[in-house]
Amino acid sequence: MRRAFLLAAALVLGACGGFGGPSGAACPTGPASPGTNTLRGVVVEGVGTDGQVSGRPIGCAQVTVETENRTVVVYTDASGFFDTGLGGSFAYAIHVLPPDQAGAAALSVYDLHTADTQLQLRIALPLRKPAGSPLPGSQPRPAVRGRLLSSSGFPQPGFLPRGERPGSPGTLGFVWWGAYGSRTSPPWMDSGITDDDGTFEVWTDSVARHGASRIFFAGNYTGRSPSGDVWFFREYALIPSVSLPAEGSVDVGTIQLAPVTESLLLTYDAAARDVLRALGRNGFSFVYVLARPPGELDDLELAQAYTGPFTGQLAVQQEVPVPPVLGGTSPFVGVFALGYAYDATIRDGTGEVSVTRSPFRDGSILVSYLRAPGPPAWDAQTSSFRWTPAPGAGVHEVNLRDSAGRPVWVGVRGGSGGAARLPFPLLRLASFVYVYANDSERPAEWVLGRTGSVTGFAATRTLRAPIPLRVRPSAALAREMVPRTIRESYSSTVFISP
Repeated sequence: MRRAFLLAAALVLGACGGFGGPSGAACPTGPASPGTNTLRGVVVEGVGTDGQVSGRPIGCAQVTVETENRTVVVYTDASGFFDTGLGGSFAYAIHVLPPDQAGAAALSVYDLHTADTQLQLRIALPLRKPAGSPLPGSQPRPAVRGRLLSSSGFPQPGFLPRGERPGSPGTLGFVWWGAYGSRTSPPWMDSGITDDDGTFEVWTDSVARHGASRIFFAGNYTGRSPSGDVWFFREYALIPSVSLPAEGSVDVGTIQLAPVTESLLLTYDAAARDVLRALGRNGFSFVYVLARPPGELDDLELAQAYTGPFTGQLAVQQEVPVPPVLGGTSPFVGVFALGYAYDATIRDGTGEVSVTRSPFRDGSILVSYLRAPGPPAWDAQTSSFRWTPAPGAGVHEVNLRDSAGRPVWVGVRGGSGGAARLPFPLLRLASFVYVYANDSERPAEWVLGRTGSVTGFAATRTLRAPIPLRVRPSAALAREMVPRTIRESYSSTVFISP
């Protein structure tokens, strides 16, 4: 079976190097539009390799719709529009093959029904190139300044651990105005640390932030539990709203820190503990406790907690001190955990990663991890990838990527699906193969414009800061899983090892 896949890959490399679809003036036209009650939609560029969303239309993309008794092939026009001419209520699968010049991945979505998707679709294809930032920036400018005192009333000098960003554990005199900056030295952008005398100045560089009103937070991220498995803010200060004038900066005056006296419980359920045990002696869970501000701002990291066989323990509960940002008059709209379970010794970006996003409820946050689907195997007889479904998953996505990590094809199945057929010969060699799963989405998300970013691959890098995958803010627990990556090569199919 392995040899059959490699032979097929070698043969398709001799072809034209794309998906084989038409382009330019040779693009066929679809059937005339019979009315509004037909399955129709647009195909657009989704997330690029730079993480930006394009949204530009993709013309001349081949769209194939398969129903129980009919297959229809149409092409998008210059505006990305297509109309299949199919009406009524029916189950279907859809395959989208972009033209080579689009620089986008192909997509197949199975297990669809018009009862879930309706008849108006919006399909965003992952890009094999940068999308380009749609918003221009501006020159940096001072935004918020002031002076910070410790809880005992003395000027609070800043300290930043070597190689870390402001706001990492160990930071003294941390100041944050609604977002994390990327700088590790002045001038501080959006977040930073105080000077030796406790003074601070935060700059900003986005046009959208002129005249903005955002939360201001300060603190000493130096607390650590006696067992050493929880980092937290020992002292804090919080101003619900600091508004930046259209011109100039704002002085918030002298701010004194106060001790953190509240706490919440992290509770690990049986599923989380089972996943950590299954990872073996190097199984590791790393959880960020985060507060979500309103609007399009960064989540504020309140604490970090870890457990697992790698640490010599498997916690059921951990007490986590947090500033009073829960309920009532809090300017934050919610507190939640973003947790990762993985093999702590794998650092080459190929390890299995289970991710959970869970809200705060009744004094605690539940941490639960999704088991990995079985690794995909190539079935040459049916031109399909097959895998063992992840228990409890809502969607599975088999991903083919080239040697540079760029998407080639995505095959989407429902939670119980364990196979995805390639509806066309691959004309690019796929080097990486993996199946992503989560329990919060369904295949319909892919044809309704709600997804289109296959970000799991990038998330397996070394975890040094919160790395959200696809889970979105929700009142419910959401889990996702990126399994161990398989590499296809000319000599063998192997699991990559560190």
